[in-house]
Amino acid sequence: MLKLLRDKKIKDNFVLHIIKQSSDWQWLVDYIEKEYRYNDCHDWNNYLIVFRNSLPEPIKIFAQIMNNVDKKNVRLNFKRKDIQQMWDIAMFFTNEISWEDAIKKVNIDSLKVILLTLYITKLINKENNTNFDIFWNILINTNLFQVYDLTLIGTNKAEIFSYLNTISLKNIGTLKEVLLSNINRVEKRYNDNLLHNIKEKELSIDSFKFKIKPDPNNLSWQENTIVNMLDTTFIKSEFLPEINFLASYPNIGSWNEKIIRLLKSYFGEDNKIANFVIETVYYLRNRKEAKRKQDINQNRKYIPSNEVINLHLQLIVDAIKGKEENRYLIETTSMHLLGCLFKDRAIGSILKQSSDYKYIIWWSKIQTEIFYEKRLQKMGFPISPNNRLWIEKSCKRNLESLKNITTLVDFDRYLSQKDLIKVLTEKQLEGIKKKFWEFLNSDNTTVMGLSDLFIDYAKFLTKCFNNEKLNKSLLNSEIIKIQLAWENNIYSRSINEMVEKTVETTIPDKIITNFRKLVDVDPIAVSHQLLPVDEYNLFKWLDENSEHPMLSLVTRTWIENIFPQRKNDVDLKHHKVEEYFIEYLNKIKRKYHYLFLNSLDTKGDLQRIFSYYDISISSIALLDKKQMYDQVANSCEYDLDPYTEKTTLGLVTQLFPILEMKIRRVASYCGISPFKNNSFNDVGVKYNDPSSLLMQIISEIYNDKKDLLSTQGFIFVYLTMYDSNFKNIRNDLIHGRNYLKDADLDFALRCTLLSISIMDYYLKRANKK
Repeated sequence: MLKLLRDKKIKDNFVLHIIKQSSDWQWLVDYIEKEYRYNDCHDWNNYLIVFRNSLPEPIKIFAQIMNNVDKKNVRLNFKRKDIQQMWDIAMFFTNEISWEDAIKKVNIDSLKVILLTLYITKLINKENNTNFDIFWNILINTNLFQVYDLTLIGTNKAEIFSYLNTISLKNIGTLKEVLLSNINRVEKRYNDNLLHNIKEKELSIDSFKFKIKPDPNNLSWQENTIVNMLDTTFIKSEFLPEINFLASYPNIGSWNEKIIRLLKSYFGEDNKIANFVIETVYYLRNRKEAKRKQDINQNRKYIPSNEVINLHLQLIVDAIKGKEENRYLIETTSMHLLGCLFKDRAIGSILKQSSDYKYIIWWSKIQTEIFYEKRLQKMGFPISPNNRLWIEKSCKRNLESLKNITTLVDFDRYLSQKDLIKVLTEKQLEGIKKKFWEFLNSDNTTVMGLSDLFIDYAKFLTKCFNNEKLNKSLLNSEIIKIQLAWENNIYSRSINEMVEKTVETTIPDKIITNFRKLVDVDPIAVSHQLLPVDEYNLFKWLDENSEHPMLSLVTRTWIENIFPQRKNDVDLKHHKVEEYFIEYLNKIKRKYHYLFLNSLDTKGDLQRIFSYYDISISSIALLDKKQMYDQVANSCEYDLDPYTEKTTLGLVTQLFPILEMKIRRVASYCGISPFKNNSFNDVGVKYNDPSSLLMQIISEIYNDKKDLLSTQGFIFVYLTMYDSNFKNIRNDLIHGRNYLKDADLDFALRCTLLSISIMDYYLKRANKK
């Protein structure tokens, strides 16, 4: 994240000015000139430490402005020479001025190096169809001519070195030497120093574990890649770079077969240490968790040589004999690699004869803690018959330990055991049922824990259907029994014992009056205030998520009358609108990536945004439901029930067919047939359901405009009325799951009325055209 934009007010103002296409940026220049301290390096060696893989923050900020705002009307006054020249460099970076113009504007030596590197980077990108922002490697890594076409740089060699000669930096001769060797295709041979150091300092059972090492100057690209390969790790069956946010470092995706071949050629086919690093990384990067025989066959293409595998075995044995703790050993890269080899059935007869392999197998058989033996089994290690029996007996002992469980936490852990379902018998299941009802009726069970108890037990019962030995009818009866217990008894207890938190606020009558009038004038604008999908609001929520990442780990439980629910995820199956949300959120993340403090999963971001929507949509209570109802009733071609102050089910449900008819009409205006493809036949006309029609309308608009704001009204109707990831009012109410009385039913009425008004608004606009 850019430090200059860490202040929330500055950050929000910056984003808002970009979205509004503002030409007023003097406030930002003044702020940068006051806050930014430029490190004006005069030594090339120090320069690498300060600017390696990056650009000064003002250049990034200015480039963002130029990429998103029309510069014609931007007028700026600079007090600091360095900041003005960074603006000029940003102008060149974004192709607003030419190289010839840029070199006339920049005269600070340290900034001239940046300008020159950007110029060379543009030449590399043009020749190689790459997309580097700034490619410092061309000035610090030799042999790059083997990977990139440097013809254009060679063509402009005289101009480049003429400009270089105007730069006064200490040790700049090193820069010139490396650049010249790349242009002239002078190959640097491997001298063994780097890998000797790695062997002495880095090679271990866990060589790949985020060891960040500053790159020495004048390395070949091959040596630099080897160092980068050690900046990786293996977590939960996934091989990851050190930094994994939008752009990854190191870029493990670039380590393809050609790169591997060139690396081996440089270090020598028989280089033991190089092969250890290269082949390990190549295997872990490319293999997939095998689910089919084809996956195993594919993984075998990447398996390291026996020599490399033997080295891993040796490192594991040395660690075991060195008394390393099991909890450390289990998590090491070498152990993960060996487990992967077992899963891919890649341990050949020659390896099985080695003393190190036999020692590891012996070690795995003499474990005294069942936890580690289970971990080894999960990792893919072969387990002896005695140890398998040990694990099986452990599972049975866990089953028998049910009578000793006295807390809900322990009961939850008991139900969550991985192998519990497989070994469960009907008699043991009866014991679990009995334990559940004991907890439910116990005076020691707090109401706060009841929702989790019901959710965990219901999930457990659902998984029990996978056990063929269990009676499915009895399982169904138990599920019905606990659902009725919740609905008829526990739900009201949970609600009654909740602590209500109230926040008192005052809203001026004028604001409420204007808000209500807006329904008549522009209901889409009302929907935007309730569920905003514009870039600025979505950015603010993404930023909020980024500032408080731990909140994404908090489980949220909904206490509903039918059954409690945990909503920790967004279902994307058959939910195209959510896919558009995620696509658009990712677009915002890329656009403002340097403004976010932390990187979170975008699906999780969307779940949190829906939580914010839960709060913002509550303002719909300010709307006058009688005014809205009368407006809909007066414009409706069908007779509706008279309005009553007390909302009834009939008052709401009669509106559903009205809304659906209007959705079909709007779809027809959009050129989308409201009928199913096979609807005109002997069995009668078949309509597409309204959620599908809304999804198609949103898809057409989004794919054309590439933003969500253009679909604002349709998204409101979709999310509130038909989306199971959000309110789903129509479906939940019709099927008796929610919104059946009191405030919930009032909420459903207001949302339905606003949805009809939105559709009417779209129809009026279409009729005018």
